[in-house]
Amino acid sequence: MQRELWASISEGQRRAVLINAFLGALLGSMNVSSVVIALPAILRGIGLSINTAIGFMIMSWIMFAYPLIMAVSVALIGRISDMYGRGRVFTIGDIVFTLSSLLLA
Repeated sequence: MQRELWASISEGQRRAVLINAFLGALLGSMNVSSVVIALPAILRGIGLSINTAIGFMIMSWIMFAYPLIMAVSVALIGRISDMYGRGRVFTIGDIVFTLSSLLLA
Protein backbone atom coordinates (compact mmCIF):
# COMPACT_ATOMS: atom_id res chain seq x y z
CA MET A 1 0.00 0.00 0.00
CA GLN A 2 2.79 2.43 0.91
CA ARG A 3 4.68 1.77 -2.31
CA GLU A 4 1.56 2.44 -4.34
CA LEU A 5 1.03 5.72 -2.53
CA TRP A 6 4.68 6.72 -2.97
CA ALA A 7 4.55 5.84 -6.67
CA SER A 8 1.45 7.99 -7.16
CA ILE A 9 3.29 11.14 -6.00
CA SER A 10 5.11 12.96 -8.78
CA GLU A 11 8.70 14.18 -8.52
CA GLY A 12 7.50 17.80 -8.49
CA GLN A 13 5.13 17.12 -5.60
CA ARG A 14 7.89 15.42 -3.63
CA ARG A 15 10.17 18.40 -4.21
CA ALA A 16 7.41 20.82 -3.13
CA VAL A 17 6.84 18.86 0.09
CA LEU A 18 10.57 18.85 0.85
CA ILE A 19 10.91 22.59 0.22
CA ASN A 20 7.81 23.33 2.29
CA ALA A 21 9.08 21.23 5.22
CA PHE A 22 12.51 22.88 5.00
CA LEU A 23 10.98 26.36 5.01
CA GLY A 24 8.78 25.45 7.97
CA ALA A 25 11.74 24.28 10.04
CA LEU A 26 13.83 27.29 9.03
CA LEU A 27 11.08 29.81 9.76
CA GLY A 28 10.24 28.17 13.09
CA SER A 29 13.80 28.45 14.35
CA MET A 30 14.15 32.00 13.01
CA ASN A 31 10.91 32.95 14.74
CA VAL A 32 12.11 31.96 18.20
CA SER A 33 15.59 33.40 17.62
CA SER A 34 14.21 36.75 16.51
CA VAL A 35 12.45 37.26 19.85
CA VAL A 36 15.66 36.67 21.78
CA ILE A 37 17.57 39.04 19.52
CA ALA A 38 14.85 41.69 19.77
CA LEU A 39 14.57 41.64 23.58
CA PRO A 40 16.91 44.60 24.24
CA ALA A 41 15.08 46.71 21.65
CA ILE A 42 11.71 45.69 23.10
CA LEU A 43 12.79 46.69 26.61
CA ARG A 44 14.26 49.99 25.37
CA GLY A 45 11.03 50.65 23.48
CA ILE A 46 9.00 50.46 26.68
CA GLY A 47 11.58 52.42 28.65
CA LEU A 48 13.01 49.63 30.78
CA SER A 49 16.48 48.25 31.41
CA ILE A 50 17.36 44.60 31.94
CA ASN A 51 19.37 45.70 34.98
CA THR A 52 16.23 46.66 36.91
CA ALA A 53 13.95 44.17 38.64
CA ILE A 54 10.91 45.13 36.57
CA GLY A 55 12.94 44.98 33.34
CA PHE A 56 14.12 41.49 34.17
CA MET A 57 10.59 40.42 35.08
CA ILE A 58 9.17 41.76 31.81
CA MET A 59 11.96 40.05 29.87
CA SER A 60 11.17 36.77 31.61
CA TRP A 61 7.47 37.10 30.78
CA ILE A 62 8.30 37.70 27.12
CA MET A 63 10.66 34.72 27.03
CA PHE A 64 8.06 32.37 28.57
CA ALA A 65 4.83 33.78 27.14
CA TYR A 66 5.98 33.69 23.53
CA PRO A 67 6.51 29.89 23.39
CA LEU A 68 3.26 29.39 25.32
CA ILE A 69 1.31 31.37 22.73
CA MET A 70 3.08 29.44 19.97
CA ALA A 71 2.06 26.12 21.58
CA VAL A 72 -1.59 27.18 21.83
CA SER A 73 -1.49 28.42 18.23
CA VAL A 74 -0.15 25.07 17.02
CA ALA A 75 -3.16 23.27 18.51
CA LEU A 76 -5.62 25.71 16.92
CA ILE A 77 -3.93 25.67 13.54
CA GLY A 78 -3.76 21.86 13.73
CA ARG A 79 -7.55 21.78 13.97
CA ILE A 80 -7.89 24.22 11.06
CA SER A 81 -5.53 22.08 8.99
CA ASP A 82 -7.66 19.00 9.71
CA MET A 83 -10.65 20.86 8.33
CA TYR A 84 -9.07 22.47 5.24
CA GLY A 85 -6.07 20.26 4.44
CA ARG A 86 -2.63 20.16 5.99
CA GLY A 87 -0.67 21.08 2.89
CA ARG A 88 -2.84 24.07 2.07
CA VAL A 89 -2.78 25.48 5.62
CA PHE A 90 0.98 24.88 5.94
CA THR A 91 1.69 26.66 2.66
CA ILE A 92 -0.58 29.59 3.54
CA GLY A 93 1.13 29.82 6.94
CA ASP A 94 4.56 29.88 5.31
CA ILE A 95 3.47 32.64 2.95
CA VAL A 96 1.85 34.74 5.70
CA PHE A 97 4.86 34.35 8.00
CA THR A 98 7.38 35.18 5.26
CA LEU A 99 5.47 38.27 4.10
CA SER A 100 4.91 39.56 7.64
CA SER A 101 8.58 38.98 8.52
CA LEU A 102 9.68 40.91 5.46
CA LEU A 103 7.29 43.75 6.27
CA LEU A 104 8.42 43.92 9.90
CA ALA A 105 12.09 43.81 9.02
